[in-house]
Amino acid sequence: MRSFQIPFPPLSMQTQIVSKLDNLMKTCDDLETSIKQSQLQNEQLLQQVLKEALEVREENI
Repeated sequence: MRSFQIPFPPLSMQTQIVSKLDNLMKTCDDLETSIKQSQLQNEQLLQQVLKEALEVREENI
């Protein structure tokens, strides 16, 4: 196994790969942040709708 050679791309290609991966990771991080913000907004909206629905119901009782 130790004598098995693994070919590596040239250094310039490795640099391009790392750069592309960095960009993709940033995009993933941005998407994750956006999803978390959307989930929080959805939760807040649901709480507000429930609150208003209960207030209307209490007024009608």
